[in-house]
Amino acid sequence: MFLAVLLVCKSTIAQKFNENQDFYSLVLSDFGMHTFYVSLDIRSQTYSGRVVVPNDHLYDVLQNKNNYSEKRYISILEPILKNHSILDLGEIDLNYYGFLVVRKNEKVSEDKQYFFSRYFNMTNGVYVIKDSANKMKASIVNKLFEWKIPCKTDDESGYLYVLKEWIH
Repeated sequence: MFLAVLLVCKSTIAQKFNENQDFYSLVLSDFGMHTFYVSLDIRSQTYSGRVVVPNDHLYDVLQNKNNYSEKRYISILEPILKNHSILDLGEIDLNYYGFLVVRKNEKVSEDKQYFFSRYFNMTNGVYVIKDSANKMKASIVNKLFEWKIPCKTDDESGYLYVLKEWIH
């Protein structure tokens, strides 16, 4: 079922990515359920460092704290991502909002071809994270974000995936 749902949505999502070549605008303007992941440095009362989080969860945090509209959210976050700045979140429950901490000592491959063969299975143009790689999800998402390759979590299976069309 998971693969069937992905294949139905695949052409629409890939077309959107091809039409809008600005990676940051693409990931930040995705506000539905199971949105693209964002990777950034944050500062909160309990943690400072790199995290990955679905865009809709990050938007919820800033919308609840600051009452940001979607447009305002994008205008605030885009320069933070592009300039590798730190987002100050103050008091927040990172686990509640689905933030995943990127562990500094957890290294993933720098070679794209090896990276995808090691951490993903590919079926019908969809790369799906291997069960064995799921424990490194934060580091994998962070590396994809560094490469400006968007990724999402499937709503049925909960697996991280990347469409072949998103890889450049």
